[in-house]
Amino acid sequence: MEDSLSVLVVNDGVSMRESIRHALLLDGYKVETAGSVKELLAFQNVTQFLAIILDRQVPDLDTCEIVVELNKRGPAVAVLIVAGYAETNPKIPAIQLGIDNYLVRLVEPETLRAQLAALAELYRLKRQIPVTQQKLVQSERLAAIGQMVTGLAHESRNALQRARSCLDLLELDLQGQSEPLDMAHRIREALGDLQRTYEEVRNYAAPIALTLKQVDCLPILHRVIQGLREDFPSSKHRLMVHNPTPRIVLQADETRLSQVFRNVLNNAMAASDIDSTIEVSFHRRIIEGRNILEISFQDSGDGMDESTLSQLFEPFYTTKQSGTGLGMALCKRIVESHGGKIFASSVKGNGSTIAIMLPSTPASSQWGTEQG
Repeated sequence: MEDSLSVLVVNDGVSMRESIRHALLLDGYKVETAGSVKELLAFQNVTQFLAIILDRQVPDLDTCEIVVELNKRGPAVAVLIVAGYAETNPKIPAIQLGIDNYLVRLVEPETLRAQLAALAELYRLKRQIPVTQQKLVQSERLAAIGQMVTGLAHESRNALQRARSCLDLLELDLQGQSEPLDMAHRIREALGDLQRTYEEVRNYAAPIALTLKQVDCLPILHRVIQGLREDFPSSKHRLMVHNPTPRIVLQADETRLSQVFRNVLNNAMAASDIDSTIEVSFHRRIIEGRNILEISFQDSGDGMDESTLSQLFEPFYTTKQSGTGLGMALCKRIVESHGGKIFASSVKGNGSTIAIMLPSTPASSQWGTEQG
């Protein structure tokens, strides 16, 4: 089974109890057993179970009372009662109280298995609803942002172009006048900031279409670092890379991976002292049977409080004086579009770590794997 769901079998007959238990184990369920009503009620948390299979013939069992009690303790837990024969009297009130099925012993194993499989599928569908709703809300938000940006695009480009053209003419007239010329340069920088903000919003809202190929992470990382140093020439940040092999290859979109590296490193540099060290580590792990490449970025800044940490990947959230707050939100979209996950951890006053988990096939070179 995709998930190991738990089932509780309540039966006072040892052989019958074990027979049902073994059959369900073969289907991949986790199975707990109880031989009496007392043992059943000893389970403090019945919500851990997908279903409770209850033998009608257990001594001192009042079907209606136990169904009421189980509904109180775990209203979402399915209750299946197995009767010794097709009795009618206790069956009707039990069904009225909300049991999920009333089966007759000896019930065919296939019938019981089919009933549990249907309950398991219903359980999974219910569990997926919040995730589906969240994705729908996110899609609607992106569509709204995209629609807004599309509407502004034409006029924004025209306005920025007109402003730059006027500045070109103004700067020609201001040659030799240092103070007015400096003001004109500042206006040009502000226009550049406005253009970058517009591009960030447009890139975030646009659908992410990946061009996947075999890429080596290390050259991409070093190109990003070189670009950041050119953008921030006063920066003295040092980069320490822990790579187990000369090449770290995975299937990814090179341009998008560069965007992720740039945003994460840019934040790390902004959070750290100007001459501090940022560490980047690569580890291959096996998590839930999948080959995963973990890329972690660790800075030595002041760290983040719980509030900042919880909102880090939310769009338009930022602690900086400038910026759209879309950098890390875009990283999350890109990583998830690759089938991966991104996490943040931090201790206030002790720096922050961003960990990126990407699906990866084992590299041809030899390096160790860690079980996750």
